[in-house]
Amino acid sequence: MQNQDNGQDSNVVFHNVITSYPPSELKGLRGVPNYAARVVAASKPGDVVILPPSTMPYLGWARGHFEEVGLRTATEFHPGDSHTMAFLLGKLPNHGLDVFFFDEACHKARPHQKWLQQAEYLNSKNNFIQLCEVLGVETPETTIYNKVEEVKGFPEMPVYVKKAVSASGFGVWRCETDEQFQNIVMLQEAPFQVQEALPIGTQFLNVQYRVASSGQLEHGPVTLQILKGNSHDGNSFPVLCDKHDIWRSTDILARHAFESGMSGVWAYDVAVTTTGQVLPIECNPRYNGASYYSIVAEKLGVQEWESRNLDFRARTYEGFKLGELSYNSNNGLGVVFVNWACAGEGMIGVFLAGPPATRAEYLEELKARVS
Repeated sequence: MQNQDNGQDSNVVFHNVITSYPPSELKGLRGVPNYAARVVAASKPGDVVILPPSTMPYLGWARGHFEEVGLRTATEFHPGDSHTMAFLLGKLPNHGLDVFFFDEACHKARPHQKWLQQAEYLNSKNNFIQLCEVLGVETPETTIYNKVEEVKGFPEMPVYVKKAVSASGFGVWRCETDEQFQNIVMLQEAPFQVQEALPIGTQFLNVQYRVASSGQLEHGPVTLQILKGNSHDGNSFPVLCDKHDIWRSTDILARHAFESGMSGVWAYDVAVTTTGQVLPIECNPRYNGASYYSIVAEKLGVQEWESRNLDFRARTYEGFKLGELSYNSNNGLGVVFVNWACAGEGMIGVFLAGPPATRAEYLEELKARVS
């Protein structure tokens, strides 16, 4: 599921996670900007990968780990930033550009005005809700606001108050009472929305799309979101829902985005209620937490998997070994570290391959070892 620009087989890969989120939101995420290193597991031979300098002390361990589990990745890495990206693209004009979020720096290095406009537009939850109304796609009941003064009265509780642009569940609050609602709303200094809370039992899915090297719009994997409160804690595959029921709603949105200039990899967060109602909630006009693990699954040929975020108390890989838990290509079972560069901040993201019962065993053993 590679983001290949202009159809090239090899890419300059730069996954700067910072530019798609307000700086205030990123304060709640441990390890930013080291999340960029997730793309190493998703990269392929021939790619040239740019990583934040802070990730480099862990790169040797990660490369050894990927070699051990049989995951073929890029072999050329450069510490750097957007200037490094522009320099390498100048040296490698036949390489595509693989990015987390297509921002101004990407546009300057490899111009694509329509992609830039779509990415910026869809990055706002408020814009997304308005677009769904125009396209006739049903969403949860949502009211959008540009400022606090526009709020009049109280909605029927419970509701969620969401910043129009936020990261990984931060900037989202559940309100059960009028008093909670008033207190949360008074804190808002930027556009936000108020959205109904969906019934207990609702499933939340991540529905991915991509523009292939052929230039065609394609379906990516559909995964179940694993949530810890409002925050994203992982994904699992496959889902039990009928994907065609989901795609009937999201294909309308993806086709519009594609025809408007969207490229690369992007996804929709979608709710499926216990009655089967499909309700898109927001667009992630970029790679997201599910993307990297989905690519790892495709590369390894794994059909049942989940991803999880774990505390990593050791904060170093010195002396650390996965041993028998490491992914084994002979039986298609085991663990791969994907978000490996946040170890110094006490957090890792892991890929667990196997049926649910086996994954549960791996998860408990991992927790005992790392936290």
